[in-house]
Amino acid sequence: MNMMDFDNDEDVVYTRYLYNKNEARQNLFISLLESNMEHALFWMFELYYSGFEEETLDYLIEIYHLVYKKLHPKLEKYIESMNNKWRIDTDICAYGNIVATLSTRNYDLQDFCKIYLHIQGKQQESSKPRFIVSLKDTDIEKYKTDIITEHKYRILQKQCAYQTRNEFNRLFNILLPCHNDLYQIYRYHWLYYAYRSPVWKKRIDEYNGTPQLNSCKIIFENDDDLEQLCEQWGYDPDEQSIETQYSCIGIPNIKQVNIKYFCSMFNFKIKTIKKSEYSSG
Repeated sequence: MNMMDFDNDEDVVYTRYLYNKNEARQNLFISLLESNMEHALFWMFELYYSGFEEETLDYLIEIYHLVYKKLHPKLEKYIESMNNKWRIDTDICAYGNIVATLSTRNYDLQDFCKIYLHIQGKQQESSKPRFIVSLKDTDIEKYKTDIITEHKYRILQKQCAYQTRNEFNRLFNILLPCHNDLYQIYRYHWLYYAYRSPVWKKRIDEYNGTPQLNSCKIIFENDDDLEQLCEQWGYDPDEQSIETQYSCIGIPNIKQVNIKYFCSMFNFKIKTIKKSEYSSG
């Protein structure tokens, strides 16, 4: 199959458990807005352990400045201290502390909506307890990459605990192939698109795999290399249940969230132009 058969596949980048990278970032943001600490930590560590450490930390800092800083200016020093802690000690808990702490805070979407959704409005006030969360190594143990010696094909079923939120893709301008193409990519070309993430590139390079542009496949120097890679990292996405596959690539034909519904979800009142009043979205 020629690569050009998959339209809009430039942003198909698989994470360690074969979620799409941009959707994982989106899921992290939505989970924070929903104050769902468990989900937010899951998506953050999915990005982290896929090799996007620096990028994910920058993304968290960007989220803080965009929707939290206005209400929590003193939190900036804490985030800076966690940033330094990770860079000096490579303390993974520092990452988790930022995410867990932000998930307990209220936010203001005014700047986000103005910049990205091109609408003006006002955040409705909400009251939340303000915590500084300090995680321990035992708290994040479950997020570390699962390495088992047998039955590698069971890892995705076990670890893909949460479904990607592809109902926000249109709103956040995430452009991916159609669902039928995503299904084919996930089942038969996953190694090629996984190679685009640092963790999978390192694994595939170790076994002398090279991406072949024309076929959207990884070509190995010999069958032994391919066999050894499969023994170590053979997740067999084509053998997974439909539930597991949809967890990674999303539900087909899911109704997309529009601006009005997004604003109602997160208590943001859209300013009406004619009457110069605020509507409840």
